[in-house]
Formats: sequence, structure tokens, C-alpha cells
Amino acid sequence: MTESYFLYLLLVTFLFVYFELSNQLSSFFVSSVSCRSLSSYSFSKKSKLVYVIPIIVLSLVLGLRYNVGTDYLAYKEIYDTQNSDLFWNIVNERIEPLYQIINHIPFLFGLPYYYMSILVCFIMFSLFYLSLDKDRDMVKWYCVTLLISGTLFSFLNIQRHAMAFCVFLFSIRYVYNRSLFKYLICILIAMGFHYSSFILFPCYLLGVKRKILIDDWRIQCVLCVLVLFLSKPILSYMFDFIMNYAPQGYAGYGEQILSKETGLSEQSLFLSFMTTLIIVISSKYLLYRHTYEIFVVYYRLYFMGMLFTTIFADSILLSRLIYPLVSLNFIVYAYMYRYVFHCIRKCNLVMMVCSFSIFFITNITFLLYIWNSVHKCSPFQFVSL
Repeated sequence: MTESYFLYLLLVTFLFVYFELSNQLSSFFVSSVSCRSLSSYSFSKKSKLVYVIPIIVLSLVLGLRYNVGTDYLAYKEIYDTQNSDLFWNIVNERIEPLYQIINHIPFLFGLPYYYMSILVCFIMFSLFYLSLDKDRDMVKWYCVTLLISGTLFSFLNIQRHAMAFCVFLFSIRYVYNRSLFKYLICILIAMGFHYSSFILFPCYLLGVKRKILIDDWRIQCVLCVLVLFLSKPILSYMFDFIMNYAPQGYAGYGEQILSKETGLSEQSLFLSFMTTLIIVISSKYLLYRHTYEIFVVYYRLYFMGMLFTTIFADSILLSRLIYPLVSLNFIVYAYMYRYVFHCIRKCNLVMMVCSFSIFFITNITFLLYIWNSVHKCSPFQFVSL
């Protein structure tokens, strides 16, 4: 377990230092006399090359893992036992078509499964960095909280969900820019990796520029308390309705959908609720500071995801449906981390306490993830080449 902890820590330290240095170098070149003749557009286009090294490092380190992630061996079996006829696979297998196409590419060349694993990581992290490129100063914090929040561990586990999430992450720019057609195309692509992405179509409604009801932290607190006490009757009421429209691949969860054994533990639910409550209190200052920025859309989506997490805590089916919303937690955590390290002198006492609380809780949670091997994230081992 100790080796796994230091491996993950080394990886995130490398990414943080790398992006910190690249930001400083970019600032230096932009301000230098020799580079003033360059247009900001051309510099921006060239500076995207800064992501090449992190993408390659993450793809190789995480792609060459062996039996890390609960579903690793299941995905390996899907790869090894697939039919050589791609069309037959798409028609007869219940796995989504875009994933099957990607899954088939290394297979055609007779390559072992770890090539497929590297390819999946390459696609995910390319989308990840392209999605968050607009806020270059925050990328280093996104790298830290992607790991600390446990979202990276889910990437290594539920691959199809993770690829769909990365497409959704990229599509949020179109929610913010109010480009409905482009957003719909992205969600259709996400459904090509995981059918459950259909649930993301209504998320477009949360991109309005004006303030809405859930932007008020007091309303958020009321909603949190309400869903905490009403989650059982709400889940029971929605059960029959949701099952009628659930993707076919979830049919096997029918008997387990209301079973606690398949959902979140009470301890996890309580910790998740407390974390959400702390962030809700700090949202008064976060949303005010970042008004009219894309962070507002991220936060709305995250908050709705956490509400539904509380409601669907006892259901593996419904909790998986809202995975893309819940996984945005790393973005909110990143802004809290930045307050801890950069804005501590400028923020008030409430924001200071909230930021340090999130910093403490997420780091403890990260240690527990590795210690308890959540998502089978530890022990980390590499394939034998």
C-alpha cells in the first residue's frame, strides 16, 4: 500500500511541478520583447503542446497497469474474447459501439490488452486537458484534485463511463456558450461510450447566464437537508418510472436497485454529505468571485449531482447514471485548494475554514482510498512486458 501511495504522490507531484513551471515560462515568453510580435492566438495554439508530455506520461504509467481497477480483468476478457468481425460485435454484444470500435483497433494487429489500455488512457487524458485548457492557471490544481478526489481511481475502473465523462467534460463549454447543437452532438458521442449518458441531455438547461434558484447558498442548504430526509420515499417513487427507461445493460441490477449492499455505505454517504455542506456554505463566495465564468456551470452540475447522490445512495443503477455529475467534484475542490494556497490572505474567516476543511477531508479520503483499496486502486502493479 505504501508503494502505491508514493507512486500516486510522485505522479501528481510531477504534474503539478510541470504545469507550474510551464505557466511561469509561458508568462516569461509572453512578456518578453522578442515574443510581443506574436499574436495571442498563435501563442495559444502553440502552447497546447504543453499537454503532450503529461498525456504521454499518464497514458504509459496508468495504461501499463495490471489488475488495477475492479473491472480491469473484465475489460481484459472482453478484449481477449471479442470476435474478429467488428460488425458482429456491435450487433450482438451489449457493449456500446464507439468503445467496441476503439477496443477492436489494437486487436486487429494482434496486440496484447495493455495496448488497448494505453489507447484508452491517451483518449481520456487528451479530452481531459483539452476540456480544461481555457483556464490554464487552474490545470495544475485540477491534476492534484483529480487524484485526491478519487476520480482518477474511477477512471481506472469503469473505463466506458470514464470515457463518456471526458466527452461530457469537453461538452460543458457548449453549455456555457449556449451552443445546443454542439452539446447534443457531444452527448450522442458520450452515449457511444456509455448509454447512460442520455441522462445528461437536460444539463444544458443549467447553463443560463442569469442567476437561478440553486445559486443561492441558503436554498442549497435547504435542498440538502430535504433530500437527506426524503431520499427513501423519493427513490421508491422513482423506481418504477426509471426502470422502464433504463438502458438494457442495467437489467441485471433490477433485484438489487433498492439494496443498500449495492449502494453507498452510511459512512461514505455521511462524509459526502458533510463535504457537500461545506462547499455549499463556501459557494456564496466562490460563485460571487467567479460570476459569469464557466465555473458557475461546473458548480451547478456538481451540486445537482450531489443532491441525486444522496437520493440514489441505495441504488447502484441510479448512482451510476449520475456518475458524470458527481465526478465534477475535482473541479470544485481545485478552486478550494487554490484558496488555501493563493488567496488565504484575501478571503474571510468562513472561506478560510471551509477551504482548509475540504483540504483536510479530501487528503484523508485519499489515504483511505489507497488503504482500503477502493476501486482496487492498490496495490499498484505493472504488466509484465
